[in-house]
Amino acid sequence: VTPVAGPPEGGTRVTIYGTNLGLAFSDMVDNVEVAGVRCTPLEEGYIIAEQALDKLIVIACYPVT
Repeated sequence: VTPVAGPPEGGTRVTIYGTNLGLAFSDMVDNVEVAGVRCTPLEEGYIIAEQALDKLIVIACYPVT
């Protein structure tokens, strides 16, 4: 997850990198939390890239306030 810190009032856009995070963007909706805070994923930030045998998925999201 980047960035690793943000202002206490929130509102920081975060990017999550990982594998096995879902098969489609719709799998992310209402299912993303960062440090226990629910986030709204951004479809334009959802990227699937092939890396070796795994798929790297990038999700950009904003905390729900």
